[in-house]
This record gives sequence, C-alpha cells and structure tokens, in this order.
Amino acid sequence: GQARNDKSVVEKVTWRGVGCAISTAAASMLSEKVVGMKLSDIEKIGEEGIVEMMGGEINAGRMKCATLAYRALLKVLEKND
Repeated sequence: GQARNDKSVVEKVTWRGVGCAISTAAASMLSEKVVGMKLSDIEKIGEEGIVEMMGGEINAGRMKCATLAYRALLKVLEKND
C-alpha cells in the first residue's frame, strides 16, 4: 500500500491486497478513518481502537488479521516521516 504523509497529515491512503474478510474490512475502514489525521493521532488508535472500529468483538485468533493493515500503515508512515 501507499500513504502520503505531507506536512505530518495523511492526505490519501490506498491499498491493494488479498486476504480474509476481517483483514480486508479492517484495511478499508482504516484507510478511510486516517485521512486527515497526524501520525501521532494514528499511533494513539492502537489495536483496541481497531477492534472498536470493527464493532467491538474480534476472536483472539483473528487479532493479527484485524490489525495487519494498522501495523503496515504505521510502518509506511514512520518510514516516510
């Protein structure tokens, strides 16, 4: 995926991938949520925020699926910062 981080604010997020329903849903929701946010605010979302964004209940065995896009986004933004 790609993320543009101009002046510390995310302007646009795009992603392309294949995965389970949980990981693709989380990626779609997250890509919409973070536009206009600063990296410092995105870091505050945390894994708990991802679970909440997805309705509040994720099986412990699927947490990696739910947080994959979030972890990838943080890496991209930190690399571009």
